[in-house]
Amino acid sequence: MKENPRGRYLKISEKTSATRSTIIVPFNGIAWLIDILNYYVTFDDQRRDDFDDLLGNLGRIETVDSVKEKDSRSSRVLDDLSDFDEFFGGF
Repeated sequence: MKENPRGRYLKISEKTSATRSTIIVPFNGIAWLIDILNYYVTFDDQRRDDFDDLLGNLGRIETVDSVKEKDSRSSRVLDDLSDFDEFFGGF
């Protein structure tokens, strides 16, 4: 957690050898972010198939990886984050 004159926030960064990607989550949005992450960590196979079908119609994508077991990795793709709130608002 960090704080500036506007309030508290969570800064999440991914750094590669060439770039750094960062998202800022305001304090009042952290519970929502955790709920969304928990939803996708625990969703069943049918919802996963529906999600994959929906993503086939989207443009630019981001990949989200999750690991269920030691040697099992699963990847999901997300739309451009500018539509993140609209896309996930129904869940």
